[in-house]
Amino acid sequence: MTRESRHLIVFGVPDSSQEDAIKEAFDRFGPIEKVKILPGGEDGEERSVLVDFMDIKSAISAHEASVSMGGEDVRTEYSETTLASLNRSRRKWQDRRSDL
Repeated sequence: MTRESRHLIVFGVPDSSQEDAIKEAFDRFGPIEKVKILPGGEDGEERSVLVDFMDIKSAISAHEASVSMGGEDVRTEYSETTLASLNRSRRKWQDRRSDL
C-alpha cells in the first residue's frame, strides 16, 4: 500500500477530458502544481492522470472525496510518482474492475 502523498493517480478519466477540465475537477481541494495525462494502457486499460497538489492536505481531501468527470466517478490512489508505482496501481485497478 502506498503511503499518503501529495501526488494522486486518477483512474477512469474520460478520453475527451483535457488538462483544464481535470484541473477544474480537482482544484476545489487545493492548489495544483501539475497535471500529467498519461497515455492509455494496453488491452483497453482506462486513461490515467497524475495530479500533483502543492501540499499533502489537498491531496488527502481529494482522495477522500467523491469526484466525477463526464458523469462518471473517478478513482484515486496515492502515488510515489514513479513508473513502477503507476504500473502497480494500474494493475490493481484493472484487477478490481474485472472482478465486478
